[in-house]
Amino acid sequence: MSKIFHSQYVTQKDLWQGSQICKKCGKETSHHLFRIVEEKYIFKKVYRRKTSKYLSACDQCKTVRSISREKYERIYGTQMGVLRAGQFPEHIIRRDFAPDALHVARLTKRMYFATIFAILMTAGTVNLWFQIKDWNQVFFMGAGAFLVLGWLPFFLVRRKYTPMKKKYQYYLDLPEDENLIS
Repeated sequence: MSKIFHSQYVTQKDLWQGSQICKKCGKETSHHLFRIVEEKYIFKKVYRRKTSKYLSACDQCKTVRSISREKYERIYGTQMGVLRAGQFPEHIIRRDFAPDALHVARLTKRMYFATIFAILMTAGTVNLWFQIKDWNQVFFMGAGAFLVLGWLPFFLVRRKYTPMKKKYQYYLDLPEDENLIS
């Protein structure tokens, strides 16, 4: 018997933090930002995600330390500025922003389906409005709700699609590596 409501914690790897001196191994190593996210499910579909913890991890010895949300956002903002300025190391971009790492194909399909669904719901709602002979206020508002509900999946998917597309563009803008071609 499956549960109707349940939740689980998922660790999500985020942006490269840069090189720092690790407190455990004592070497200057690469670090990544991580988030522990609580995902709440209803009928096996995620309906809510909430970040419960922010972490920084050493890529060499895998030591994890907890950081505050403010520090996480500050580091994330700084690193996004470094990324936009083109000063991110190429090997990090090749590893972290590759199509498989970003789930480009899956999110692109979801975006296309959400866009088609929104357009069809809009066309259906507009058609319904033109077919109405008796303009009852309640019926008009109900048809308007279909218009809003039609665009809801589009905006929910777009929240993840837009940052993914920006990161993927940095991957596409990398110069081709001669070792990969031959």
